[in-house]
Amino acid sequence: MECESARLAAIRATKKDLEAIEKSMEKHESFVKRKNDPTSPALDFHRKVTLASQNKFLIAALDILIFEEVKLESQITDLIVRERGEEYALQHRVIAEAIKQKDSLEAYRQMKIHIET
Repeated sequence: MECESARLAAIRATKKDLEAIEKSMEKHESFVKRKNDPTSPALDFHRKVTLASQNKFLIAALDILIFEEVKLESQITDLIVRERGEEYALQHRVIAEAIKQKDSLEAYRQMKIHIET
């Protein structure tokens, strides 16, 4: 689902979408640098990518998954996303760059690598 969102975002993203993705990236990177919990900005990045896909089904499905993930993660003190925040921020940057370059195959590939990580 997220790979397809990235692929479609590379094809369909508007200038406004690209700006939102970039702003989300900057916030994520800022949280990581300040050693703040990067979970929320990381999820926001995925939401911005999915919004840029302009696919209502993918947007609705991701919103449900994020809602459920936040409920679960709030009960867990040690999350991998917190430990690997810097790595994930770098991966998000690569995904964002592929989307900006309108490279749908690379956006898909990089999201797949990220999700598998």
